[in-house]
Amino acid sequence: MTFPFKSAVSSDKSLLNIKKTNINTFTYIIKRMVYTYDAIVGISLKMNKETHRLDDSVILKLNSIRKTLGIPVYEIIKKTVIQKKEADIGQITKLLNKITDKTYHKLKAEILELVKSVENMEDICKLTETIFSIVSSNRFYSEMYAKLYTELIKMKKEFLDLFQDHFDTYLTELNNIVYVSSTDNYDQFCDYNKKIMQMESMLVFFINLMKNDICSIDNIAELCVALQRKLIQDFDKSKETNQPIHKEQDEEMINCIYIVIQECIDLLVFHRHMEEINENNEKIRTHSLVNSKIKFKCMDIGDVIKKN
Repeated sequence: MTFPFKSAVSSDKSLLNIKKTNINTFTYIIKRMVYTYDAIVGISLKMNKETHRLDDSVILKLNSIRKTLGIPVYEIIKKTVIQKKEADIGQITKLLNKITDKTYHKLKAEILELVKSVENMEDICKLTETIFSIVSSNRFYSEMYAKLYTELIKMKKEFLDLFQDHFDTYLTELNNIVYVSSTDNYDQFCDYNKKIMQMESMLVFFINLMKNDICSIDNIAELCVALQRKLIQDFDKSKETNQPIHKEQDEEMINCIYIVIQECIDLLVFHRHMEEINENNEKIRTHSLVNSKIKFKCMDIGDVIKKN
């Protein structure tokens, strides 16, 4: 399809007629000859509609003419500007601290909805720190927070990466625990006691994450062996230096080992570390510095292993 004036140049006679017209009319005709309908459509498709668009007042006038002629009008579409919702980290933190078994389903839905808008890695780290801080000081809600953290991982994989970072840090700190006497440095002694108290809570949280397929049995077996080695190392060092064992620390460690064996024996029984775990348990039980409480706990561990 072409504009009407194109057909006017189809013969020599037409060209003679065009030459007789004034120069302004000729220029106008030539300009209209240059573009076919298909060419105009092609140009239109390539145009940036954001920068090359008619003013709304012009469109309204064109629409008025179209209505008169019975032609469908153009709709003036206003561009919708979607404002990105900022993450309310303070509100999420408040909900994380308020959640209980009774309010879990209600507050979980609110938390997950708010977390959708969290994109900053710094904010994700803050939320992870909040959860790990809560579970390290209270094992009572460990199972509930493990379920919630699993939901967060399903939403954003960054939470899984941060879990692994926390697990590695826990393992490193466990291996680096150094006994501090209250008479030598009271502040450091308080920090030492805090780490000992947090040891069990964090371990239970990792076990619950394992039950939710987040933490692997390899991680848990590694923790168990690390605890045993640390306990044996402490006994040997006390024997070499002719010093008493660190009773609170060592008793807490053997209790953590027992929790791992009791909770995870079905998965550990065929694990590659099981033989070492069994041998280490015997080393601890028969060590010359072992006290009665640790010895009986070793016997309990042995009974759990034998039953499986």
